Parts: sequence; structure tokens; C-alpha cells
Amino acid sequence: MEYDRIKPEERQAGDDFECLYVTIDNVFYAISDYRPGYGLVQYLGLRGNVEIPDEITWLESFAFRDNSKVERVIIPDSVDSIGIDVFRGCSNLREVIIECSIDKIEEGMFSGCTSLESFEIPKGVKEIGVSAFRESGLKSIIIPDFVTILGSHVFCRCRSLIKVMLPKFLSEIPESLFAGCSLEKLEVPHGVKRIGNEAFEFSDIKEIILPDTLEEIGDDAFNCCFMLEKINIPESLTGVGDRAFSFCEKLPDHIQKHITKINPNAFI
Repeated sequence: MEYDRIKPEERQAGDDFECLYVTIDNVFYAISDYRPGYGLVQYLGLRGNVEIPDEITWLESFAFRDNSKVERVIIPDSVDSIGIDVFRGCSNLREVIIECSIDKIEEGMFSGCTSLESFEIPKGVKEIGVSAFRESGLKSIIIPDFVTILGSHVFCRCRSLIKVMLPKFLSEIPESLFAGCSLEKLEVPHGVKRIGNEAFEFSDIKEIILPDTLEEIGDDAFNCCFMLEKINIPESLTGVGDRAFSFCEKLPDHIQKHITKINPNAFI
């Protein structure tokens, strides 16, 4: 495909590579070839439905950032690399179809995508990066068992999130994973040994089922979970962080006594 050069090749302020402004199928793009293939540096079109051209082999970080026009994006199998924060702040983005093979949902990929209510994790993804869905509009999500690593803050402040199925092979619930979420009930998978700091802080969690593999609950893990009223304390639990259950006043007395035996500062 021949590109229609709109402006001469020029270096953009703050960029460490050169961009070429082109139109492809009557859509305006900024692309670069500072590495093999052509990369989409910035989508400059006005279409809501975007099919990324097959000539594109990688997506630069922030390629669609804060674009309020984009509603649906198809990423072709020609793409072999996706940067961080690609769709951050795309407030009207409702659907992304990933046809290419990736092993990670990158950091901040859908952060602030408030219209994104659901997302299917592509096969082969092993890791979901830091803040990948932070403050998005997700209502429910199933994380398949082939995902083994979750970054911190992945679902932080997802105020519409009410249903999550976690994968079987996690070893930790990371820091601030569900902080500020509307999630009311969760079963933590067998094999998880630690719940990280602030993991559920300020969430609407009412009931949580902990596995008999859990050894530690971090600082502020359930801090200000005002609705939490049902939790089991496995015998494997030996460490509870400071303020882990501060303001969890609906918990039964016998649970509170059990926890304070492990750490007297857990409710302070």
C-alpha cells in the first residue's frame, strides 16, 4: 500500500523518534519506522470503528490515549507488540478485538475506559499489567486459568465491577487489586498465599472466602470495607498487617478476636 504523505517527515516535540503523517484508507495516522515494520504512533482519525491496517506491526504507547471518538477497535494479527497505556482515557471505547498473539495485557491498557463494560482475555495471555483496567467501566470479567500474574491496581476503582472469576494458579492477590471496587463477593483461589497491601481497601466487599493456603494479609488490605460481614480465617494464616481490618465493624466478634490475636493492631 502506498501512503499519502500529508506533512513532511518531522520530529515531534518530546519524541525520541521521527513520525510520518499519513492517510490509510482515508484515515489519518502518525506512523514511524524507527524499528522494523511500521508502528502506529498516534491515531488521528475521527472514526468510531477502527480497523488497524495490516501494514501496522506494532502499537506505540499512548497510541489512542484520551481519544473520545473511538468506540471499537480491531487489532490485526500483523501486530506483534503493544505498548503501555494504548487506550488510556478512551471514554467511549466499548469493544476491542485482539486478533494478534500477545502474552500480556500491558500496563494501563484500558485504564479510564469508562464505557468498556466487558472484555475477553485473549488466549495465551499470561500476565495482566499494572492498572490495566483501572477506573474502567467493567461490570464483570472472567480471568482464564492461563493467566498466572496480576499486577497491582488492575481493577482499582472499577465502580461498576460486581463479578470476577479469578484464575486457579495465582500465588498472590496484589496491592490495591480491588481497591475502591463495588465487588460484593469473591472466592480467593486455592494456592494464594498472600493478600497484598490495600488489596480491597474502600471496596464494597461483603463476603470473601479465603483458601487454606493463605499465610499473610497485608497492611490496610480490608481497611474501610464498611460492608464486610463474612470472612473465614484459615488455620494457615500467620500474619495480618496493621490496619488490615480497620473500620470493618460488621465483622462478628469472634472473627475480630481471632484476628487481633494474630495482630493487635489489625483493627486500629
